[in-house]
Amino acid sequence: MKKRLLSILLICCMLFTLFPAAALAETQSAAGKGGDAAFTLRADSYACADGHPGELGLLQIRSVDVSQWEAKRQITVRYSVEYRCTEPACGLYNDAAFYSYDGEHTFTNVDAELCHKKFSGTFAAAISTEYRPEESKDYNVSFTLISDKGISAAVYHAPVVNACTESYYSVQCWECTGCGYYFMDADMSGTKLTRDQVFFPPAGHNTKHFDAKAPTCVAKGTVEYWQCGRCELKFSDAAGQNELTSIETDAPLAAHRYDGSGVCTVCSRKAAAGVKTAAAADTVWYDAMTEALAALTDGAQLTINADYADTLTLDKTCTVEVNAGAAVSEIRVEDVENCAVTLVNNGTVNVLTGYTGRLILRSGSGVYGSVANQSENGSAGSFLYQEDTAKFCCYKTPEGAWLRPDEASQSRILNVTVAYAPLASLSITGEDVTGGNGSYALSAQRGDTVALTAAAYDMDGGSAEAASYRWYYESDPDALLSTESTLTLENIRAGKRTVVCEAAADGYGVAARLVLTVSGQKDEQSLTLASSRSSVGVREKILPLLSVEGVQEEAPVTYYQMNGAVPDPENDTEIGADFAFTATGE
Repeated sequence: MKKRLLSILLICCMLFTLFPAAALAETQSAAGKGGDAAFTLRADSYACADGHPGELGLLQIRSVDVSQWEAKRQITVRYSVEYRCTEPACGLYNDAAFYSYDGEHTFTNVDAELCHKKFSGTFAAAISTEYRPEESKDYNVSFTLISDKGISAAVYHAPVVNACTESYYSVQCWECTGCGYYFMDADMSGTKLTRDQVFFPPAGHNTKHFDAKAPTCVAKGTVEYWQCGRCELKFSDAAGQNELTSIETDAPLAAHRYDGSGVCTVCSRKAAAGVKTAAAADTVWYDAMTEALAALTDGAQLTINADYADTLTLDKTCTVEVNAGAAVSEIRVEDVENCAVTLVNNGTVNVLTGYTGRLILRSGSGVYGSVANQSENGSAGSFLYQEDTAKFCCYKTPEGAWLRPDEASQSRILNVTVAYAPLASLSITGEDVTGGNGSYALSAQRGDTVALTAAAYDMDGGSAEAASYRWYYESDPDALLSTESTLTLENIRAGKRTVVCEAAADGYGVAARLVLTVSGQKDEQSLTLASSRSSVGVREKILPLLSVEGVQEEAPVTYYQMNGAVPDPENDTEIGADFAFTATGE
């Protein structure tokens, strides 16, 4: 009974293998691994033996055996495929399921360099299929098997790591573990190289000698050493046997070596300040302001060469110069005996305080944020240097205004520079011109031609080439006679008048006056007397209400109250500044 049951089960299993497999989604390629490569099996064409169009279901690589490639140059692919015919009249037609087939194919005479080269091969399978008892037909499928790379692993080798003490690869390369050759490209194409063409024994150190060095102001000293040009390691011997972890010595840094302008010739650092005593030929430069102040003596010069953020207090007679580019937060001059500080600022002084007689400001290109005189009733103008009445310093404001010592009467002034005024004096010359110091005179005859020349000078007595000029009569300043340095008056009229010449440079002006007296018959004058009011009150001053037109040559005008029917200056009453009527009348 048991044997009969087993026989029935065996027959059923055999029958089931002849039934079509369940339908799956169509695919026409399959992937699998062989060695280190990824293989793809592709079905290129498929049809039944009668040429009817076909259809594939599952296509699968079960294995790719490359074990016989090296000995026999063979590769075997094992695969599974599902198929059917799509022609309804064909015996292999089945619209509900696929037939399945497990097959294999062995490629022979495979490329000897498959270890690093891609594989590509084709084969055909004629699958005999029984669709009814004792009725069968072939189903033909053409396959292509390809790989993405050679079947052997590739090992990457980087170029030189430590060529001195270890064997090394001279170039970037890839090693095929199958054949042992090396390639310059990752896909192992191109020229094959042997190991001795890319791999070399240690080269040894290539050392260069360096002498010991003393420390500088910015770098520590170094011992004698040798350095390898390849690995850059440092050694105490030429053979490169004893490596040094440091070549620096413990000696302290050297002092800065300042040139005449206070700049280090080694590192270009600016000294904080310098001091030049009366007996010294050169300035001694210091790293810190505190060192310079300690060396400052009466009569010495202190040069501030770099920014100073603290308050600089001065209590002795000295000259202080702030160099261009240096900024000082505050300079304070003390009110103590034997203290007189002369200051030249070419940089920036944010705050300056001092006392009259203790501080003198000389010409410089720098800016003062604030200048304050702390003396009782002291003025900022008292600080300005004055050599004499013709040579002195002024304050110049950001708006371009110049303030002479007597004009800077306030105790504190803001945002100014100190400089000599660009002009000191103005002269007028010409034939028969007399006078000087801005006041001149000339006598001429009616009808003459007068030629005058003006020349402006700076405070050193040199010609002020940049000066501009304007000439006019003092009685009519808006009517310009000339804007050149020269003035020519032709056919002059008789009378007396004042000619004014002004010179200006950089917003600063000076003037000179020439009284021109011309003899001869004067031109007739037509005068018109006018009053700004038709009536005045008792005790109201009259003179401010009167005017006269037609007066020539700046002649003075005197007004009279007539006491009779005709003018009589000898007996009439002069209308002066305090004249007023004391009673009503017409």
